[in-house]
Amino acid sequence: MRIVLRSLSHPKLDVLSIADDLCSIGRDTPPFASVRVAESTGLAVQHACIFRKDKEFYLIDFGAGGATLHNSRALPPKYPIKLAVNDELGFAGFKFRVERDSRGEREAVSPPMAPVQLALLPVSDGVAGEAIAIHGVPPLLIGRDMLLSAPVEDANAVPAAIKPLSRCHALLFLRGDSLHVMDLGSTNGTWRGTERIPPYTALSVGAGDTLAFGTLRLNYTVRIRRTDDAHAANQEPDIEETANSSGIYAVGRTVYIKKGANSFLKMLADHLDETPAGPVKEKAEIATPDPASRKPMGKARAFIRELRTALGSERPRHRAWLAGGSIAVVLAAVAVLYLHNAPQREIRALIEQGDYRAGLLQAGEYLSQHPGDAEMSALALQALVKETVPGWQADIEAGRFAAAADRLRKTQAQAIPESGALLGLLEWIGDLESFLSERGGRNAPLTLFQDEQAISTLLERWNAVARDYELLSLKIADWTPDFQNLRRRVLSQQRLLRNEQAIYLKAIATLEQSLRQLLARGNADEALAHLDRFALQYPRIVGLAPLRADIAQFETLQRAAKDQDLGNLLDWREVAFSTPWVRETATRWLEEQLPPAEVLERYQTALAAWKVGNVRQAIALLKPLLRERGGLIVAAKLEHFQQVTDAFERLPAARGQPDYGERLLGLSHILHPAEDRFFLDALAEDLRLQRQTLSARAKTLFQQAASHWEEYRRRGGISGLMRLEQTVSPSFKQQTRRLAQAYEAASAGARIYDLLRQDYPETTRKLYEDILAETRRQRQSLADLRLVMKSTLLDAKLQLLPDPRTLSP
Repeated sequence: MRIVLRSLSHPKLDVLSIADDLCSIGRDTPPFASVRVAESTGLAVQHACIFRKDKEFYLIDFGAGGATLHNSRALPPKYPIKLAVNDELGFAGFKFRVERDSRGEREAVSPPMAPVQLALLPVSDGVAGEAIAIHGVPPLLIGRDMLLSAPVEDANAVPAAIKPLSRCHALLFLRGDSLHVMDLGSTNGTWRGTERIPPYTALSVGAGDTLAFGTLRLNYTVRIRRTDDAHAANQEPDIEETANSSGIYAVGRTVYIKKGANSFLKMLADHLDETPAGPVKEKAEIATPDPASRKPMGKARAFIRELRTALGSERPRHRAWLAGGSIAVVLAAVAVLYLHNAPQREIRALIEQGDYRAGLLQAGEYLSQHPGDAEMSALALQALVKETVPGWQADIEAGRFAAAADRLRKTQAQAIPESGALLGLLEWIGDLESFLSERGGRNAPLTLFQDEQAISTLLERWNAVARDYELLSLKIADWTPDFQNLRRRVLSQQRLLRNEQAIYLKAIATLEQSLRQLLARGNADEALAHLDRFALQYPRIVGLAPLRADIAQFETLQRAAKDQDLGNLLDWREVAFSTPWVRETATRWLEEQLPPAEVLERYQTALAAWKVGNVRQAIALLKPLLRERGGLIVAAKLEHFQQVTDAFERLPAARGQPDYGERLLGLSHILHPAEDRFFLDALAEDLRLQRQTLSARAKTLFQQAASHWEEYRRRGGISGLMRLEQTVSPSFKQQTRRLAQAYEAASAGARIYDLLRQDYPETTRKLYEDILAETRRQRQSLADLRLVMKSTLLDAKLQLLPDPRTLSP
C-alpha cells in the first residue's frame, strides 16, 4: 500500500506522496519550500520523517521545531508512531490527512526488487569483547534500547558498544534500489567512514562501507545480500520463539531483527508492562483489586505503553513468560536513560527556579564538551534569553540604548549554538529603536541625504537573516512574555521602514539622479525648479534648504564661466558645498571648464606680471594660450588687458579736456579691485583732483535715479498680475525700463562715491537701498513662477530686469 498526505490547512499545497522507504519533512523540502516565510517559521529545516517498514508507515518527530501532532496529540521527539488511513497530522501549523494512494495502486508497477538482507559486522580493531553484530532487513532503527537485548556477562553493566548510543540513534533504509543511512539527531553522532553525517541528512551506503555509531572506535562493516528467495532473506538462527515475540533476538553477541518486527520499542514496552510472577494463590483467595487502590503507572512505563498502543502493538498476550534476565535488561535500559538525561533535568530545574545564570553556566560547560546536544542547546538558549532579555529590554524601553548595547557586548555565551543569532537580533532591535528615537519617532519626517543610509542598512541586516530572526523572536516572546509587545512594535517599525524605502528613498534617489544630470548640463535654474516640485510632492522630506543653497551657488559659478571670468572661477575651487555630490559635480564641471594645469600656471605668471604693471609681458604670455583648451577664457582676459592698456595709454592725452573726468571715470569702472590694483593706484591722484567734478556727476546721477524711481512708483510698480501675464506686455516693458534706468543711475552714482572713497548722503543711500531691494524682489517674485510659467517666457521677463548679483563667491 502507498499513502499520500493531503493538506487541510493550505489547499494550494501539492499532495505529498510517500513513495520511498523514507520521506523527509522540513521547510526546505517540497511542498513546504513554496510557502511564504511567515507561514513556515515554526517548521524546522529537518522537522520530521515518515518511513515505511513491511507495508506499514511510521512517523518520527525530530524535536527540532514546533510540535508534531497525530490526531491532535503532540508526539514526543524521536519516538515512531504507526500511521493509518484518515489520521490527521500537524507540522507547526500545517495540517494533513493520511489517504490511500489509489493512483499508485492503479498504475502498473515494476517487478519488486530482490529482498535485501543487511549485516553490520564489528571491525577487528573495535573495543575488544564489547562489539555487537546486527543482522536484519531494512529499514532498521539503530538505538541503545534495541542493542540492550544482547546478553552480557554482568547484567548490571552496559556494553561499551551501547554507551555512546542515543535511544533513536540512526535509521538504515532503502531509497529506490540503494541503502541509505540517516543520523536522527543523536548526541554523539554517526559516521560513514571518517565523515560525520550531519543530523537528519541521508547518505547512501554501499557494501563494504564502514559505519560508526556514537564513536569512531566502534566501526561496523556493511554487508548487503540480495536474494530472490524472500524466506532466505529473512532467515534467522534456530531460536525457540517465546510468547512475546518482539521480533528482536540475541544469539551470543549478535542481535537479529526479524522482518515485520515493530522495532525495539515494542520489546521495551512489553518488558515494562509485565508484572513479576508471585506466589500462586487459590482461586478462592483471588480478589478483584480495588481500582482506587491501584498504584499509578510509572512515567517511563506509561509513556512506552502509550507509544506501543499508538504503534498498533497493543494486543492480548500471555505474560507468564517474563524471566529475571529480561527484568535486568529493562532496568539497565531505564537506568541508562535516566542517567543520560540527568544534566538536562538539573538545568531545567534551575531554569524553573529562576536561577538562570547558574543554568546558563552549567549548560555552557556541558555544551563545550558535547556541542551536538540539541536538547541541551535549547535549554541553554532559554536560560540565556531569560537571563539577558529582561534587563536589556528595560534599557531599551527607557531609551538607554548605549547601556543596552554594552550589556550585549558583555554577554559570554560562545558555546551556545544560537547565541550569535540571539545577540544579533537584540543588537538590531536596539539600533532600530535608537535610530527612530534620534529621528523624533516613527512619524517624524525624513531628513534629505541623512536618513537614507541608516534605513537601508537596517533593512539589509534584517533581510540577511529574516527567517532566523522571525523564528527566534517567537521563542523569546514565549520564554519572556513581556517581550511580546516590543516584538509587535519592532515588526511594525520594520514594515514602516520598508514603506519608506519603497516610497521616499526611491524618490530621493530619482531626485538626485535628475539633479546630477541637470547640473552636469549647466541647467541650474531648471534644477531649482525640479527641487521645488519635489518639495511640494513629498512634504514629509525635510532638509532641502542646504541643497537649494548649493544649487544657487552652482548657478553663480556657471554665470562666472559664461562671463569668462577665470579669476573668479579659480576662486570658486575653494568654495564649500553642504551636499557632497553637488561638490563632486561642481568640481568635475570646473575641471571641464578650466584650462589644463600647465596653461593655468602660465596664466598665473601673466597675471602676476600684470599686477605689477608689466603690461606688455602679461599680454605676450597670454597670446600663445589662446590655442589651448580653455582658450575662450584666456581670450576674455586678454581682451580685458588690451582694453585697460589702450584706455590707460590714451588718458594722458585727454588731460585738461572737458571729457577727461568722464574718461577717467569710464576707465575706473572697468578696473578689477584686486587684479587691476596697479592702474587704480596710478589713477588715485587724478581721481582726487577730479573729486569736485565727479561729486557733481554722482549727484546728477542720483537725481536721475530719483526721477525714474518716482515715475516707476507713481505708475504702481510691477504688480503680481503683470508678472503673471502670459506675454511680455508693453506696460511690463515700460515699468521694467523705468526700474532699470533708476537702478543703473543709482549704481553709477554709488560707484563714483566708492571710487572717491566718499560717504553717501543719507537720502542718497536710502534711495539706492530702496531701488536695489525692489530690483531683487521683482527678480525673486518672477523666479518663484518657475512651476507655472514657461521657461522661455520667464527668461524673457528676467532679462528686462537689472541683475544686482555680483560674481564674487
